[in-house]
Amino acid sequence: MLLHFYSILVIVILLSCYVDYKTRKTNYQDIKKLNQQFWEWIQSDTAPRPSNAIFVQLYKESYGDQSLIKKIPEVSAFGNIKYVNVNILSSFPSKDQRILAEQLAILDNLEDYFTLEFQKTRSIEYFIRMIVNWPLQLLRYLGFDEKSTNRK
Repeated sequence: MLLHFYSILVIVILLSCYVDYKTRKTNYQDIKKLNQQFWEWIQSDTAPRPSNAIFVQLYKESYGDQSLIKKIPEVSAFGNIKYVNVNILSSFPSKDQRILAEQLAILDNLEDYFTLEFQKTRSIEYFIRMIVNWPLQLLRYLGFDEKSTNRK
């Protein structure tokens, strides 16, 4: 009976390692493809438009719910300059030169981040940490936060 329990535990841990590896690999492939599509899209009028949904999903996974607003000057009818807030996330993709540099920088940063995250999964150290930290990850998944699981 105990052997049965341990074999199920090992299978669950290995399955969670595989799911984590596959998620990181998919994110890495998605950002590489999105970055390439964006470059093609800004250079050509016939290239397909990159996905805003994938961009926002990957951005939120990397940066959390941090918003990305830029103030852009606009000239009104009487020559007055007013500043409007532009949300870079919801504006993606845009060929507007005033936010193009920010979009390119974010894409490069996301590609660096997800490349590093994917490369981490290729080491034995990563899998050892994954196995050691698996009970804490299970508690987080079940809704317990770290503060409630620490000893007082």
